[in-house]
Amino acid sequence: MKKYSAILIVLFAVLFFSSCEKDGLSDIANRPYDKIDNAGVDAGAVTLSLTNPEMDVVVSAATESTTFEISVALWGPVLSSDITVPFTLDSTSLDPTAFTINGSEIVIPAGSNRGVLTVDLKSAPMFPGKIYKLYYTLGQPSVGVLNELASKGVVSAYNPGFLGPWVGTYNVHAASYGDPGNWDEEWVVTTSLAPSDPLHSILMYGVAGGAPDPLLATIDVDALTITIQSEQVVGDSYGYGDIGIYWGSYDADTDTWTMNSDDIVGTVDAETGAIYIDNFGELLVSGAYTGYTWDAFNTTWTKTDKSTTKKSKIPSSKKMENR
Repeated sequence: MKKYSAILIVLFAVLFFSSCEKDGLSDIANRPYDKIDNAGVDAGAVTLSLTNPEMDVVVSAATESTTFEISVALWGPVLSSDITVPFTLDSTSLDPTAFTINGSEIVIPAGSNRGVLTVDLKSAPMFPGKIYKLYYTLGQPSVGVLNELASKGVVSAYNPGFLGPWVGTYNVHAASYGDPGNWDEEWVVTTSLAPSDPLHSILMYGVAGGAPDPLLATIDVDALTITIQSEQVVGDSYGYGDIGIYWGSYDADTDTWTMNSDDIVGTVDAETGAIYIDNFGELLVSGAYTGYTWDAFNTTWTKTDKSTTKKSKIPSSKKMENR
């Protein structure tokens, strides 16, 4: 019985494909499943939209120009010929010499589901620290429909200048001089260009275990040094009063602290963005413990991102009432 069933199945398959050849259906059956003729596509079956309507672009001050892409994605069948999408620049705060838009339309090539338009940004006309905007609109595509919710875009462009390697988020290991190992702290610090001097200085937010006020530091990109002027106050981060930053050290033999107004000078690495600052002293300058030293540190700053950012950590043994 099984033998006769198999013969019937084979016979049916032969008759079916013979019929396809006769009716011209074999061409349809043999077409690539992901590519069809544009002429046979219902306009509503193809939808196009911007893949990233809101973009942030950071240019490199070390190169003349930085190129980024504005891209459009196709949802639906991939077509056998190009699709063009008109591109219109609506407005921009960029100087005309600061950018070049390479074309007036975005092309999705035949057989593809993505098209791009490249834009070049010139770093020289973009003043460091200022955010520039570029607004644009997509027009009606040659095939399909445009997703109205993703038909307009804005690019926020930023030039960090030559201080770019040291702008971002850091995991900071603060090795204690007061009680090495036991009093070590971990900080999460974010840096940005200082509005008052974006060509040479940065602001550090979160020093001293999460201080609310920023610390100003100056970077010499030629000497690869970083300088912090002492006596800056960064606010109350430990719960005992405002913290002032001083040049600090500790002599274990005599059990004495030194806190003075000398500049704190460290080094920086332009390739990794790392920062190394020794003698980072912290003195309580307000509250019940005014004049007491909190600690002094040898700090190592490692550039990071959200996926590897650690939490700030302050040892409970450092409580002033326990000393």
